[in-house]
Amino acid sequence: MEGQSPYTVDLPEGRRLSLWGFGALCECGEAVFVPRSGFMPVLLDTAPGALPFRAEDLSPPRIPTTGRERRALRAGLVSLAGWLASHEEWVSQEMGASWRRTCFAARRKAPPVAADALAVSWRRFASRLRSLDAGFTVCTAPVSGA
Repeated sequence: MEGQSPYTVDLPEGRRLSLWGFGALCECGEAVFVPRSGFMPVLLDTAPGALPFRAEDLSPPRIPTTGRERRALRAGLVSLAGWLASHEEWVSQEMGASWRRTCFAARRKAPPVAADALAVSWRRFASRLRSLDAGFTVCTAPVSGA
């Protein structure tokens, strides 16, 4: 299988985001890798120094087992989602909303989110992840009898 070149973005505080056709890696404390096929984010044993060209060349993935590891994974996902939301806002501003709609129309499979809603959806996802570590429990009123 051929490799794929990474696109990298330096983030604040020495963090780094790397994107390939096979997934995304957010080095934000822990190395959080999100494969493109399916949504199964994992931690990598070590962050790569030189970025590989194939997913198989990343360090072994592991599912977080401790509370600290799960929080670190969520923090990496929040950073990734925030960057993707900002990127989609930039794309819309620079290329116009119709450009992303054209990209979506060219896909064989319809995306689960409308092209115009990408940035908002990524921000909502990040917000929901942050709420998991906010230190409070969300309670809702019963549907009837309240």
